[in-house]
Parts: sequence; C-alpha cells; structure tokens
Amino acid sequence: MSNDYQKTDPSRFLAAPRRSGATPNPAGTHALFSLSAYYFDTHRNTAGVYVLDLGSGRSHLLSQDTKATGHVWTGFGSDVLWQKQVAGTTELWIDDAAAPGKRMYRAGLIDCLISTQKIVRLTDDAFAIVALGPKTGVAAPSTYSTATECLFLPGQGLIADSSTERVLWYLRFDVDASQPELHFNLSWHIMDIIRDTGVTFAPYSGIVLMGPTNLDVSPSGLVFAGRTRNQSEQEQRNWTSDAFFLPISYLHSPKSQTNIVLQKLTTEKYSGTVTLPIITSSGLVAFLKNEDRAKMTSKNHIFYGKVSDNSITKELILHTGPIIEELWSLNPEKLMWSNDEKKIFISAADTGRQRAFQLSIPNIEASANDKNIPTALEFGLGSISSIYNYSSSPSDKRILVSKTGFVDSSTFLTVHPPTNTFTILSTLTDCEELGLNRGQVSEFWFQGDGDYQVHSWIIKPSFFQETEKYPLALLIHGGPLSSWQDSWSTRWNPILFAEEGYIVVCPDVTGYNEEFKEAAIREIGGRPYKDIEKCFAYIEKHITCADTSNAVALGGSYGGYLIYWLAGQPFARNFKALVAHAGMFNAATLYASDVPEIWKVLFGGYDSDPSQIVKVFEKWDPAQFAHRWQTPILITHAGSLNDGACSVHFRAMKGVESKFLSFPDEGHFVLKPENSLQWHRVVIDWMNKHTRE
Repeated sequence: MSNDYQKTDPSRFLAAPRRSGATPNPAGTHALFSLSAYYFDTHRNTAGVYVLDLGSGRSHLLSQDTKATGHVWTGFGSDVLWQKQVAGTTELWIDDAAAPGKRMYRAGLIDCLISTQKIVRLTDDAFAIVALGPKTGVAAPSTYSTATECLFLPGQGLIADSSTERVLWYLRFDVDASQPELHFNLSWHIMDIIRDTGVTFAPYSGIVLMGPTNLDVSPSGLVFAGRTRNQSEQEQRNWTSDAFFLPISYLHSPKSQTNIVLQKLTTEKYSGTVTLPIITSSGLVAFLKNEDRAKMTSKNHIFYGKVSDNSITKELILHTGPIIEELWSLNPEKLMWSNDEKKIFISAADTGRQRAFQLSIPNIEASANDKNIPTALEFGLGSISSIYNYSSSPSDKRILVSKTGFVDSSTFLTVHPPTNTFTILSTLTDCEELGLNRGQVSEFWFQGDGDYQVHSWIIKPSFFQETEKYPLALLIHGGPLSSWQDSWSTRWNPILFAEEGYIVVCPDVTGYNEEFKEAAIREIGGRPYKDIEKCFAYIEKHITCADTSNAVALGGSYGGYLIYWLAGQPFARNFKALVAHAGMFNAATLYASDVPEIWKVLFGGYDSDPSQIVKVFEKWDPAQFAHRWQTPILITHAGSLNDGACSVHFRAMKGVESKFLSFPDEGHFVLKPENSLQWHRVVIDWMNKHTRE
C-alpha cells in the first residue's frame, strides 16, 4: 500500500473559487456570474458579481457590495438591476454592466423587504419585475424575542403565520424622459397581485423550495404554480399544485387590478405538483407536472399549450427513437423555450451526468401518437449547471452553457445546436493548480441484486501508481433520488477523498430512470443496500488497485441511514470504519428528523395516519439491529440531533468505538466554510486512523 496519502489539506479544495452559472443579456453581448472564495488564513470571504464579455471571453468586476443581491438584466442593452436591503427597506439600483459605476443610480425604494424573482421588458420604454414581498406591505416589527411562530416546524416546509406570509408583487419601471441618458424610475407597484382569486403562489414543489423557478413572466403575462385554498387545506405538505396564467392586461396600472380572473392551465391527468412553468412573448407555455402526489419519485411530464386556446395544455409524450416504442426513461427537471419558440430544451440526469436535450415542439393540433424524440446537446465531459439562450434574437440558435465536473469547477461555453458543436468561452484553472486531471475519473457497471445493471464512478488519487494498492472508500449517496454526478462540489466531493490516498467508488444504487428509483420505495434497506453488497463484491474481483481488506464506508442523509442499516448486518465486518451524516437511526424519531417528509414517503407513502406508517417502519428500522454493531463509526449531524444522539448512546452501551460531531448552526447540510473544513478534517482523520494503523 502506498504511504503517499497526505496529498493536500482539505482547505485547499474548500478555498477554491466558486463560480455560478453565466446568465446572458438579451443582446447576447455580456453575461453575469458571481464568484466567491473563502480564505481560511484570514477567515474572510470575498464575493462579487462579474461581467463576462461574450465576444472576448474576458471578465470584469461589476460589484462587491455585500448588500447588493439579485442582479438581473433589465432587457435594455447592458443595464443591470439589483436590490439592496437597508434598514428594513429595499433599494432598487441600475448600472451599466459594460461600464460599471459610470451611470449607476437608484431607480426606486420599497418600504419593506422584497426579493426579485423574474424580470420582463414590456415596451421600448418600460420593464417590470415580479417579486416576493410581505402581504401587508410594511416591514415586520422589531422584536427582542427569539421565538418562532409557524404552522410547521422549520425543516418541515416552514409555513409562517399570515403576518410574515410572502406574496407576489409587481413593480413597473418607466423611462424618465427628463434625463439626458437612458434612465428608469419605479412608477408604481402592486402588492399581492393574485389576492381575492382564491389561489396562492406555490413556491414549493413537494418538499423542495423551487422559488423563482416556479413562475415566469413575459409581455403576454405571468404563469405560476399555485394552489387553491382547498388544496392548501387538504395537502398541508404542498404535494399538489396547478399552473395558472394571469394576463398582463390586469397589470397595466395599479387600478387595473380588479375582478381578476386567473386562467387555470388544465391537464387531463396527474395529481402531483407543477414546477418550472415557462412562457414566451407570444403566450406559449410549458411546465412540468409529476404523476402522483403520493409518490415522491413520480416522473415529471411536460405539458405545453397557448394561453389563448381555452387554457388547455397537451402532454408531450417522449420517446427514445422513431422505431423503438420505448418511452424516454429520463426525468425532465428543467425547461427552456428556444428563441424561435419551436423547440424546448430539457435538463435531465443521465447516467452520472446532468445533460441538456433539445426537442422540437409539434403544433397543438398534432396527433398524440407523434414521436417526440429528445436529442442530447454535445458539451463535452461533466454536467451542466445552467443553460440559456445566447440572446433573444429569433435567428440566434446558440446556447450559453455553464458546466462543472469532478476535476472542473467551472466552464462557460457556447453550444451550437444545429451542428451539435461547442466552443469554450471561459474556464477556471483552480483544479489544474490542485494537480487534478481527468485521468483520475472512470466508470463501470455491475450486476445489481436483480436483472439490472448499476452504474458507478471510480476516482483515483492524482499520484496513483498501477503497482500500488490503496484503501477503499465506498461513498453512498443521499436522496434516495440523488445520484453521484460528474460535477464539482464542496460537499461530499469524491476527488477530495481520493487525494487523501483512497480509491473512491460511488455506486448509484437507485439509478437514473424513475422505475429504478421507484423500486427503492418501501425497500429502502432492501434492494439499494443489497446493491451495495454487490458493488463491493465486484470491486473485490475486478478493481485490483483497491484494498478491500482496508475499506471504509461513508454516507449522508439517506446514505447515512444505509450506513446505520449496514452497521447491523454481517456485511459491516468488511469495513474498518463507518461514517454516517444526518441519517435516520430510529424510525420512531422520524417525525423529529430534519426532513420528515422524505422519510415518511420512503417508508409508507403519502399517508396522513402515522399509525399506519409506523407499521412499515419496523421492517426497515436500523435500531432493531443495534445489538449487532461492532464496526467503529463516526456520526455527524447538523441541526436536529435526535438520530445522532440515539445512535451514539447505543454505541456507548455496546462499548463500540464511536465519535460524534455536530454543528448546531447548520441545517441538513454543513455549508459554512469553517464548519465544512472541520467536518472534512474530522472525517478524514477518522478514515486514516482506521486504515493506516
């Protein structure tokens, strides 16, 4: 076994610059992105908003004002609007991104805190934003109490009382003709634009906060996910919603908002949630709706239509090819209209990668039997983090793609769909400076516990030598809807563990298509766990550089649960040590966990009767096997400590070596840089202690 394992300190990875995706302006001349970095030596964070020149690939700083947020293009040249929250108010500022500071001015002031969601150019001399703001339109009163009042506990879909309810606002900006240069002022705003309609905005999709992605606006109107009061009372967990359209004519002036009639965009089937609605200037809409509110894994389906056509939408049935009758197995996650409104671009996870696909849209009158075949966009290795039309010109077919990879923290590129080629615009070099290279990454398939193949990644150290054996680190992903993707992250980055001298294997035990994922429901300690055993057996036989007699297993969230489950099985004897983060140890504590909605569905479906769900708990409760535990385990938690404390106490009573690490100021994930560094150091020290003895 190689002794050259201390390649780099985790702080070098965690200090690497973090760059967001790039968002182009409608003219296709510039793009906005944010860039941040944390310096552990000074314990300071630096962050800024930058402008990328799409012609030259060079970038320059727009702002490092820590109070400035929500930078968006106004739709007029290179003008950018952002907001500053000051003393309970929101200031709205505009600047020219091409020449920062030369024409910066305050365009408006709101006497409470709002957050910009979407922006739209209305005419040649006006634009508007849709924002989230308080229902009362005034700042919340100050209080010296630390009490929290809500209908559900934080972590359980926090729904605040009515005094802090966030509703949709509409703000209009018009050109100030008295100014010598292009200058906009906030003309007026409307609070709670859908009040008295019986419908509320649904920023949540199931248990996931979609935020700005759950609405869109164009010159034709606003499309959003919403639910009626009956739905809100019926489905307190927000697992069902519909798509609604509000014509822009209702928002022409503050006085025009009377007798509003929302158009419900009907779907012929499916009772789940609407997500990611998008709308074009001409009124073409598209959105995703999943099949069943009772199934967390139910597949998203694409619906599209024109708002003037009696609000009826049609489902796009996706196929794999013109001859094969098999339906498209991937799950659409995000949509974007092409500039000419003839195509939709789809983002979906596919075999360890987040990919983008294009799909030609048939006429509404087209036959339901027509084959709709998505074709993949070529952008090289890695996973997309965002895609945008390069400009707003109908003749411009280019797409601006932002992507990352296991050894690529950020790349911006131009994709040319007609020829399926791409050109790199800008890339960060920090991964190269860390000594990382693509040769460290490979993939393999192994036979699962049934008649199916399971995909897995393998990551080796940058100093890997064929003649050496390295300890094995088996990483188990969360979810279970998640997967190990070829993307960069500062959380559970396999490359970081590899650089500590481990052969890192990341099996995707719940797969990529919905059938594969659905099979894990009510079998959460069954088939996925057995696939892990099969993966280990494959490694023993085929991956000779991995020292399986010197192995550790790590998992977070659902992966943490599987670590607890594994600990009570004979299979645990194959590991020198285990690491469990934010997992569920005792099924009886499910309702006190930090993500109870996920666990409830995994165990028993969407059932409002806890007594029925508890009956299912018993079969897959890791605590029932705690008396068998022998393998040393590190238990880490953020926020809720119930399951972590339970498992630690069980370990202590059994006399099994264990260690506990908690972060009371974190949520389900450990996100703060100093906390993240401590987490990685403790985890790596635990791994090394038991594999380097």
